[in-house]
Amino acid sequence: MKGKAILRSLLLAYGVTGLFLLILAFLLFQFEFGGGTAAVGIIIIYVVSCLVGGFMAERSYGKTDIYGGSLPGFPIMFCCFWYLFWHRGNGI
Repeated sequence: MKGKAILRSLLLAYGVTGLFLLILAFLLFQFEFGGGTAAVGIIIIYVVSCLVGGFMAERSYGKTDIYGGSLPGFPIMFCCFWYLFWHRGNGI
């Protein structure tokens, strides 16, 4: 049962990420924002999708506290920030 809950929350997080990235791409295309705006938008989208996936996992496990849902999203968020800031070497 836990495997299905994790898979369901992961798929929801992927879906939210894909939908928000499509909306961001449309907005960037229509209003011709710069690259800094795109980078900030991508970071915000990753944070929101990690939290949504964590809350979905929390709901599937039956927990009611906010920290139980946000904890699974933090390692993914850390990996994204690590790649953006330290792995590439130049930041955003």
